[in-house]
Amino acid sequence: RAVQRQIEAKLDNGETIDWIAEQMQAKCFLPNVASSLLKNYFRSLPEGLFPKVLFPDFEKWRADGSKLADMQVILAKIPSINTTVIRHTFHVLKRIVDNSAENLMPTDNLSTCIG
Repeated sequence: RAVQRQIEAKLDNGETIDWIAEQMQAKCFLPNVASSLLKNYFRSLPEGLFPKVLFPDFEKWRADGSKLADMQVILAKIPSINTTVIRHTFHVLKRIVDNSAENLMPTDNLSTCIG
């Protein structure tokens, strides 16, 4: 937890994190710290990445048959900064899953950690 607070303070100060150096200094492997920091960041967003006002649209989409075109209309309502963060986050998550043979993080394990 102390390592997480130190890294969070560096991030809050706008510093770039050298994860290899941080791991060597902490003498431990830090993916749990990175995931905790990411989850804390998402929790700190006042509206979240997916604005609450769109939840009824998502529910209607799911109930009406989950058509891609309808989802694209909903996603277009998300603020552009949120869309950028979502895209980067999904890219990282995909890379983690793509390397699941090595990191032991298939989709079900990853969803448990991130969810």
